[in-house]
Amino acid sequence: MAYCKNCGNKLEDGAKFCPKCGTPSGSETKQDTETKQEKSSKKGELIAAIVVMAAIALGGAAWFFLGNQQDKYSLEGLAKAAVNYDYIDDFHDGMAMVTKGEKIGFIDRMGNEVIPCIYDFMEDTDCSFNDGLAFVRQGDSTFFINKEGKKPFEFKYDAANHFSEGLAVVWKDGKSGYIDTHGKEVIALTDKYSYDNFSEGLAAVSQSDKYGFIDKNGNIVIPIKYEVQSEMGETSSFHEGLAMIINNGKCGFIDTKGTEVISCKYDNASDFSEGLSCVMKGEKYGYIDKSGKEIIPFVFDSAGSFSEGFAIVNKGDKDYFINKEGNEAFSCAYDGRLENFHNGLAVVTNYREGDFIYGVIDTSGKEIVPCKYAYMGTFSEGLTVVSLDGEIYGFIDKNGNSTFDVQNEEVKKIVDAKLQEKEEKRIQEEAERKAEEERVEAERRRGIDKVVTLSFTRREDGSVADISGNYGANVWKGMWKYDGYVMTDFISIPNGKVWLFERWEKVSGSPGTIWLLYNSRDSNTEGIRYYDHSYEVQSGDLPILRARDKIRLAFNPYHDSGTKTIKVYFKEKDEDVIH
Repeated sequence: MAYCKNCGNKLEDGAKFCPKCGTPSGSETKQDTETKQEKSSKKGELIAAIVVMAAIALGGAAWFFLGNQQDKYSLEGLAKAAVNYDYIDDFHDGMAMVTKGEKIGFIDRMGNEVIPCIYDFMEDTDCSFNDGLAFVRQGDSTFFINKEGKKPFEFKYDAANHFSEGLAVVWKDGKSGYIDTHGKEVIALTDKYSYDNFSEGLAAVSQSDKYGFIDKNGNIVIPIKYEVQSEMGETSSFHEGLAMIINNGKCGFIDTKGTEVISCKYDNASDFSEGLSCVMKGEKYGYIDKSGKEIIPFVFDSAGSFSEGFAIVNKGDKDYFINKEGNEAFSCAYDGRLENFHNGLAVVTNYREGDFIYGVIDTSGKEIVPCKYAYMGTFSEGLTVVSLDGEIYGFIDKNGNSTFDVQNEEVKKIVDAKLQEKEEKRIQEEAERKAEEERVEAERRRGIDKVVTLSFTRREDGSVADISGNYGANVWKGMWKYDGYVMTDFISIPNGKVWLFERWEKVSGSPGTIWLLYNSRDSNTEGIRYYDHSYEVQSGDLPILRARDKIRLAFNPYHDSGTKTIKVYFKEKDEDVIH
């Protein structure tokens, strides 16, 4: 006997429908269907949950493994590697550039030379890895390599910038465009625009002395109407959703839609970092937030961007770190320059015997590494390169541990030998220097004193009150309002005479660096060929000035008021006593 699954009514044998409710016999009721669907749904949800949990577990394991791989390094391996190179750079993308003579290669964080030193050093070119690729030169060819040292694609351009957000600017025959990490030209080359690196999905595009922004399809999404930042054609880029712009010499900010969210009213500005921008108003610096609200007062003589909650500022003759409330974060008793925090550590310096010596502090100001190194890079990926003497390199990790502390006996012998060779060279050079000084001093006993004076006076309102000197005086103006030099007229050395530099003296005020500018004759060619030269007078490393050389003395008067006067002493002698 069968019964209806919907209402329970007894059904006759062979009945296809329930006579009471009309439900087909043998079919599922609405409740049965819903119950079955609910069970199926719950089963699906359970299976999905299991799949998600498995994916999370696998992903977590992968993240843990890859994270450990990225964090993994060997001070012992790096110690063995470091002694083999003339120079080592900081790590980028897990690789550090190393040099042997004029050739470069790359090592990994274990100290393995994964790419040998076979590529040519390129001055003013960033050869570090970005997006897994590095731009190198070998002979007359330039191209990208991957971390195995192989060419991932054929490079058909004249030059390239490093990759940023998966794209790199390339140049060919005076035109520029973009390629991706597979070498595909994604934005066609043109001579109509100049391009910059991508940041936050947008890149600056310049035309003449104006710039705007393009997206990764090459579309101009923010019009080309903003002023470049210098005669070098510098542009800005987006940071934390805003980009600095200049209008009529004043700085402000736009968002990614091109809307001016902070009006152009500041004399200078930095990119936003950690929600704040360092801006200049008048002669002082302070900080604003993304709404343009002034968060930290304009009380600093100079200031930098925030990094890991701290910024470096200057007031008077003191450099120190401030927090985001604008307060001095901790006592910082260093007389050299400071650098921003990276990986929880900051490089600090003291000034000793004419050179900087480097150390490391943490975010509480505690000295992790005392100032004892001749050179130190910037913490990147948990490590920074250091040097004992500017020639022997190693690494320090973020715990203050050094490759110099874990050297084996073989490495120590190599380091000691290098130090001994350098000391012997220093002793020889010192002996040669003293001998030369004695020779020059003996020559100086003969001759006539020549004194060049140069003076500049500025009033309180910034106007020039006086420019004078016994060999004439004028002003050469630089690109900015207060940048420029006071200089003498050309001074000609008489025939048959030479001038030897004796000393310099700041008679009054605080003039900037004193320079000797001159045109000199080339005795190795027929007739007279002139070359432009400039020397810093303070160093004392000046050439012998000979007949028919034309010289000028100059200094930077800065923009403060008052009188600044210098005297530079020479000895004029007969040319035949100089050899």
